[in-house]
Amino acid sequence: NAVRGVVGDQSEPFLLAAAEATAFVPPPPGLSWPDLAIAPLRNDGKLAGFIAVREPTTDSEHTIDEILRLLRGISDQSAVALERARNYENLEETFVSTVEALANALEANDEYTSRHARWISDLSLRVGEALGLDERTLKRLELGALLHDIGKIGIPSDILTKPGRLTAAEKKIVQT
Repeated sequence: NAVRGVVGDQSEPFLLAAAEATAFVPPPPGLSWPDLAIAPLRNDGKLAGFIAVREPTTDSEHTIDEILRLLRGISDQSAVALERARNYENLEETFVSTVEALANALEANDEYTSRHARWISDLSLRVGEALGLDERTLKRLELGALLHDIGKIGIPSDILTKPGRLTAAEKKIVQT
């Protein structure tokens, strides 16, 4: 939080002298802060954190400007990675919501199929847990079980509930 006060609205990398760093955040006992090059890490225009590296010594092969430019590039790439991670989470949430909506639509269309899909899902999870599958694999298993009959959504109820054999035309509808 103290470094955030130093960074404020700063969007470009900057140098922070050891004395300034110490004034904001005292180092652990027995240690001292070096001079730092700091790049704010922004996400959605807000400060999400920062990247700090020791300021190079005078015998470094890189100039301060080169270090700050490199730090800016690392900060920009980190911000892109954070944004992609957030987009992935949003995409996953949207996908789960879509599966739930499809399951609800299936339930409305065919009560048996709905109970069957839930039964298959519960059974699959119990078997997966007994096999020791990890959480990610269990989630995929659950989604697969919920979706295994999803193609029935487009099938008219009179075909789904028809007793006996389907006609060739009805089979073609089911196959599509």
